[in-house]
Amino acid sequence: MAAIDDSMKNRSHPIKEDMQFQIRLWRVERLGWILLGFLVLATLLGLFSTGPLSRSLAATPSGDLQVEYQRFERNAAASNMKVRAKADAAGEVWLNIEGQFLGTFTIETIQPQPTKSHSTGSGLNLQFKADDSGWIEAYFTIRPDTVGPSTTSVKSAGQRVSFWQLIYP
Repeated sequence: MAAIDDSMKNRSHPIKEDMQFQIRLWRVERLGWILLGFLVLATLLGLFSTGPLSRSLAATPSGDLQVEYQRFERNAAASNMKVRAKADAAGEVWLNIEGQFLGTFTIETIQPQPTKSHSTGSGLNLQFKADDSGWIEAYFTIRPDTVGPSTTSVKSAGQRVSFWQLIYP
């Protein structure tokens, strides 16, 4: 036991040591390793891009309009957004995408292609033909052009879902 106590005492030979300072330094180093571990874990879980923490679903209470998106985006990195909506009696769906979406994102592809589309002052209107089950699933490949928070609203048949996204540099 005496050897352990001696090892923690200040020495001057062969090198001058301040063991109290060394103990504080070890504690700071351990804290740094713990913080680095949490940062790696948060990254793997999707806090800074795609992953379980980033995947999100915005839906109306009835479930007739659903948007799957990434809550956290990277500037200039492509990602996907899926919109699922119930068709009207004629088997058509009009989607209206509003908010900061068009100013924040570039839409690279839409699958399937809308049958009609036109822009409005605040957004984009897209018409789709429903499948045999009376639903549409539209897949968007989008690319953020800016950095910061963005709020988007998607409307269909009088229902609306709104969601926010954070775009990292």
